[in-house]
Amino acid sequence: MRAVMVMAIATNIHTGGAQDPPWSNVCAVDDEGHTTTACSSEATCCQQGFSVTGFGCCPLKDAVCCGYTCCPAGTLCVNSDEDWDMVTTCVPESTTATTTTTATEVNSTAFGVRGGSGGNTTGLSVCKPGALLPMASDRLNAIIIGDSVSIGYTPYVADALQDQVFVQHSPADVSDGGAEETAYGLQCIENFLRGSDGSAIVPDLLYFNWGLHNLNTDPASNVPGQSGTVEEYLPSLVNTTARIMDWATNDNSGRTAVLFGLTSPEMCDVELDDEVQSLNQQALELMSEVGIPTVDLHAAVVDVCGLSPQASCLGEEGGGCPHYSSDGYEYIANSAIVPKFKEVLGL
Repeated sequence: MRAVMVMAIATNIHTGGAQDPPWSNVCAVDDEGHTTTACSSEATCCQQGFSVTGFGCCPLKDAVCCGYTCCPAGTLCVNSDEDWDMVTTCVPESTTATTTTTATEVNSTAFGVRGGSGGNTTGLSVCKPGALLPMASDRLNAIIIGDSVSIGYTPYVADALQDQVFVQHSPADVSDGGAEETAYGLQCIENFLRGSDGSAIVPDLLYFNWGLHNLNTDPASNVPGQSGTVEEYLPSLVNTTARIMDWATNDNSGRTAVLFGLTSPEMCDVELDDEVQSLNQQALELMSEVGIPTVDLHAAVVDVCGLSPQASCLGEEGGGCPHYSSDGYEYIANSAIVPKFKEVLGL
């Protein structure tokens, strides 16, 4: 039943083709005047500290930029702090300052929920832009959408395939959690499926993964654009997968193959790893229903490190908790991802 629902959603949200013009809402340019970040006409350019370009897109028109987050027009930003885990409450401009003077007061709203009491809403995390460089014309192209672990192994995948495939990561982020939780992924998928300059792209392969940022069990601990709950994982993944399928099949006329990566383990915490395995099973069932092949990063790591918990993994004390040493990322790339990329691309 879910496969039918996914295809129905994909039909409803189809938004355009690969020949769509680049987005014209320019946020940033390089020294030579080339656009490095652009947003759609329905979004707002905002600074994004984790974006390689320094900018991203708030998916609200005429939004108020709050730092890493943004609020609707006609509201004020009240941030819990100024760090990566900030949560923003968007307060109507008509609200007097005396009613929202401290972060403690606004923290009483439910963090991670796109709504609140008294007309307040929770701010959205600014979307990081997509892949930084144009598609190569002399090789195949592959885009990796994923979290900070995927940021770690992408250079090794790119190096192993450099003569045959130009591999890039989306979003253009090298210092944070990449595609973050599934709710952020759904919110920002249109950005991730374009170049950072807003141009339409047609890679030969799109690989995507979500999981490590949906391990919360208490919605009150959610940080939009950083973390979500296990219960929120699948609904957003269903809709994001639908859009990816529609983009690959319709926007790109079937020229883009799609592959999903099952999440790598939490090697220091068996309870967290149990949640990872539960999410992986949900993702595996979804991908099987819609016909997307998978590559099992969890099994690739466990095969050499053993089941969680482990004090060390892949040559590093605390490796896989959830990050790895360079040797660990290289192992994941060469043992699991590169062979599957070659299989899917017919190399």
